Amino acid sequence: MTEKSTPQATPQEDRKGLLARWIGGVFKDQARMAASTRRTQMIQETRQVVESALRMRVEARRRETFEEAIENYGYTEEFLQEQMRNHRLVHLVLYGIGCAMVLYATHLTLSYSPLYGIGAFIASVVIFLTGYIHGFRAWQIQNRKLISFQEALRNPGTYLIV
Repeated sequence: MTEKSTPQATPQEDRKGLLARWIGGVFKDQARMAASTRRTQMIQETRQVVESALRMRVEARRRETFEEAIENYGYTEEFLQEQMRNHRLVHLVLYGIGCAMVLYATHLTLSYSPLYGIGAFIASVVIFLTGYIHGFRAWQIQNRKLISFQEALRNPGTYLIV
């Protein structure tokens, strides 16, 4: 019969007792064996979440016209014009800040670290999206039309309201 050869212990492991080394090895083996099942489970759960998100359909419960909305909320024409002016202003200001952030992200990427540039670029995307939402609201008031956000993304007229 041949005996199993045990791997050489590192100097740090030599300080541990025999029982501690044995128990530590058992836990390491358990962790290695469990990693693949955990990884598989995580991948399956992630796949299920992505598939359910792709299947999800968001529809408005009730479609109302712009005129009905004005009547329901009691908005005046002056209030709507003021809101449109405010949304346009915020829309343009946020687009300007977003452009400045893209330039700053480029500067950070070239001068310091691409990681800093990626962070600034993500911030600029958030700023652009917020600006787009304000432009979308101004477009709705200007055209007296309520459309869904998905329809607005397909309409190039909602991208820049001047």
